[in-house]
Amino acid sequence: MKTPRICEQCGNEYQKRGLRFCSNSCRVTFVNLHNNVAKRPEVRSKIAAAARASSRQAQLMTPAAREKAVKAIGEALRNRPLTPEHRAAIGRGSKLAGCRPPRNLHLVGPTHPNWKGGTSTLRNADFKNPAYKAFRAAVLEQDDWTCQKCGKRGGRLHVHHIKSWAEFPDLRYDPANGSTRCHACHHAEHRGQPRPKGAGPRTLAARLLNPAVVA
Repeated sequence: MKTPRICEQCGNEYQKRGLRFCSNSCRVTFVNLHNNVAKRPEVRSKIAAAARASSRQAQLMTPAAREKAVKAIGEALRNRPLTPEHRAAIGRGSKLAGCRPPRNLHLVGPTHPNWKGGTSTLRNADFKNPAYKAFRAAVLEQDDWTCQKCGKRGGRLHVHHIKSWAEFPDLRYDPANGSTRCHACHHAEHRGQPRPKGAGPRTLAARLLNPAVVA
């Protein structure tokens, strides 16, 4: 009985005598991976010289030709419709490869056209407060998602404080102090009105500079 051998390429056992590989395919694959003659520098230079002498230089992928091909492929694939499955597969492959989308540095921080010094109003910061979110949901529910001024239901709805958010901090999250308004009616109600008394600093930065001021 022949002693089983282990193929140096695939690692499988085989029963042939005096051979390093279980098949010709494994032998060719091993040679291409470990001792491919065509990849040796001296051989590659000879191939290039022979191509130039026989006017076949255009068939070689020079760095310039490779760059041109990449651009052409990119143009051909641009705006190509992709199925949701294809998009998901591309996303999974990118994450596995460690790719991350580039940041638009010209639109980050001070370089953004809407940059205002890194400050936001105290009122806008309150929109992220869980208590405010619960208050807003309760007011919309009690008003059946309907503007209490014009009667429009749904769409872009705001929650209006009947008693000022700035002047009555104890009523900020009381659903009884809220009323649903559509976008147009809410802006019309506040347009031209003076800033409420006791509103405090407009921005978080000013609040941090003067913490004694109560908004």
